[in-house]
Amino acid sequence: MSPGGIDLRFRVKRASFAWCSGDPVDSAMEWLMSGSRIQTGLEHRRNRRAFTLVELVIVVLIIAILAAIVAPRFSGASDMAGSSALLQDLRYIRQQIQVYRAQHFGVSPGYAGGNPDTTPSESDFIAQMTNPTSSDGSVGTSSSQTFRFGPYMAEMPINPINSSSAILVVPNGSPLPPPPTGPTVYGWLYKPETLEFKPYVAGQDENGRAYFDY
Repeated sequence: MSPGGIDLRFRVKRASFAWCSGDPVDSAMEWLMSGSRIQTGLEHRRNRRAFTLVELVIVVLIIAILAAIVAPRFSGASDMAGSSALLQDLRYIRQQIQVYRAQHFGVSPGYAGGNPDTTPSESDFIAQMTNPTSSDGSVGTSSSQTFRFGPYMAEMPINPINSSSAILVVPNGSPLPPPPTGPTVYGWLYKPETLEFKPYVAGQDENGRAYFDY
């Protein structure tokens, strides 16, 4: 039973006792006052419950408004972080390609055995950049007097925009493909013949510059 119910029974008994003891005025006043106090307590609890509900609705509305304001800012910050990471990765990869070329008689990485007349491949590029190599571009498993160059990277970086590290390698004499217009399995585009290394991903940064033009 609720506290209000217990209080009501107590006061009914008290009023009945007063009535029987020969004090009808006091018993009537006691009855009226007890009912008034009970009613006031119930109304207070109802008002307090309703006020709490209003507060909850207000808090929910405030949170929704703040989320609508802050979410786009976080999205913009994420885009800026992605484009910044992409520029840093490109700078690093291009620099390492130049270092490899300088140490291998002007031959770019990607040609098997360091022969620029062969068709370049993704596997040869990654092997030559992530393993020790000899002066002719042969790949070794560990550094030695013969395989004394490199490695130039621990692993092929992932494109931070589309999370792909795959490389589309363009053969000698072939033009670069146009920029992708949608999702692609490749993260990078590389043409050893001209030393062009680009992000192969659709879209543009927060300044409207296409990632392909980085």
